Amino acid sequence: QTTARNGRPRPQDDFNEEEDAKNAEAGGATIERLKISRQLLSHHLSELRNVDVVEAASNNRRPNWRISNKGMDILAASREISTKEAAR
Repeated sequence: QTTARNGRPRPQDDFNEEEDAKNAEAGGATIERLKISRQLLSHHLSELRNVDVVEAASNNRRPNWRISNKGMDILAASREISTKEAAR
């Protein structure tokens, strides 16, 4: 079974070390750019996952994340509001 009861990808017993290292590197770059701790980034991703704004992009043990359809809808609505506010 590849998904847990909550519908999220289940961590795999076997993982690709090269892919894992690449994801850790990308996460490190994000952390450095945002000047936040790994713990804080993990917390924010967890909260975004809990409300289905982001989703795992793969079934890897430490996947990259992508914005979900729901997240895209939220961003589109936010942009529309911002555009209207800026036009005032």
